[in-house]
Amino acid sequence: MNARYWRWSGVPLAKRSSSRRKPPRRSWVFIGLLIIGVSVHQYSNDGVISWHEPIVAELQPKVRQWLSWLTNSGGYDSSSNQTTSETHLLGHVAAVADGDTLTLDTPLGDRVRVRLFGIDSPESDQPYGRAAQSALSGLVLGKNVSVIERDVDQYGRVVGTVMVGERDVNLEQVRSGFAWWYRDFAANDLQLEAAEKEARDAQRGLWRDRSPTPPWEWRRTSPNR
Repeated sequence: MNARYWRWSGVPLAKRSSSRRKPPRRSWVFIGLLIIGVSVHQYSNDGVISWHEPIVAELQPKVRQWLSWLTNSGGYDSSSNQTTSETHLLGHVAAVADGDTLTLDTPLGDRVRVRLFGIDSPESDQPYGRAAQSALSGLVLGKNVSVIERDVDQYGRVVGTVMVGERDVNLEQVRSGFAWWYRDFAANDLQLEAAEKEARDAQRGLWRDRSPTPPWEWRRTSPNR
């Protein structure tokens, strides 16, 4: 037999090369679908992807766009029956300043201050200020969250709705009686309006007082502000 078909091992080259075939293309398709499936599952349950941080860091912008569409978590506003163009900020809550402000560490290494949209909690030196901070800490501190961005305020903070999974943290702060519905900035938010009424009727949190002072009034009269 022609010697060029043999190596020292005696194994025909034709047979040896056949064992080194590249994986079929459909295997890579399956792996890709598996990665997307795991990401969708975690994003739907936790509101953030953290199962593989290096991949998240590289692909976060595109993956976030895909997942928002796949899970319908930002492309549709059921209350108005209109599509929206909401931007989601993902991250880990590193600190809570008060009842409506927190600090977020993103997978890309950025540190972002977030002001909760549509609510206003008591100031730190105001009655129930410490309790409001403690309530927000219990909801988000040390957890992965998703922020639906609405605006950037004069202090450079991202203003948005904070979600822990499917739980609306802004709404929860009002419902538990540790924040007011901020009418001046969310006049048409019927959910926040209803949550404040529920807390007031049940005398939760700051509504235990007969006439609690709203923080926007407190800031106007406080000499240190």
